Amino acid sequence: MRLPRGGAVALALAMMLGASAAAAAASSTDPTGRRTVTLGRSLDGRTITAVETGDLDDPQKTLVVGCIHGNECAGIAVADRLAAAAPPPGLDLWIVPNLNPDGAAAGTRGNAYGVDLNRNFPWNWQPLSGLFYSGPRPLSEPESRIAYRLILHLRPTISIWFHQHLDVVDESGGSLAIERRFATATGMRLARLTREPGSVVGWENHRHSGTAFVVELPAGALSSTAAVRYARAIVSVSRAGAQAR
Repeated sequence: MRLPRGGAVALALAMMLGASAAAAAASSTDPTGRRTVTLGRSLDGRTITAVETGDLDDPQKTLVVGCIHGNECAGIAVADRLAAAAPPPGLDLWIVPNLNPDGAAAGTRGNAYGVDLNRNFPWNWQPLSGLFYSGPRPLSEPESRIAYRLILHLRPTISIWFHQHLDVVDESGGSLAIERRFATATGMRLARLTREPGSVVGWENHRHSGTAFVVELPAGALSSTAAVRYARAIVSVSRAGAQAR
């Protein structure tokens, strides 16, 4: 059977998640571990991957995306630190270090077509031009579709999307308690930023019962100490989210 490229990615992801569940059911212990999953490719053909780490059969997932705007990629250091740490028992973390590898390679906000991926999602999408070009239609870009399909499959309890350069945790429309806990754990201030049309967290919080929020890191590269602090905060809020449910 020949599938369109996007359909093949979705089918492969569904089969992979199904295989994970079947393996977990066959095991008498929680399958704590780590693995790397290829999600698809960018417009320029760069591989986009996720690292799943922790309790691989836990029904509650945390999704972490280190970079969606190619000129705001300090969050990759947090994602890499989290992925390299010992798998956390009792949590299932899905980490996408870089959703926009073409933009990161070029140092541009948008992808290889100049589309702002964080204006390319279905909820409240609007036709925008210039720096915030939203694409010809919602989910027009392969990178956006990769994230969209992954979220639909995982239905994460918590999603954390790293940006720059405001040094603030955004009240993004999900659980204020989770957002506040993350801000406290990292020493950041909590504030409500503008709700942008076509944003991924806007779509997630509209579409799902979980909570998605933006962390605006400060300008520049993160120190190793800061990356560890943010990684620990992710684990902390993930545990709090699991306990709350």
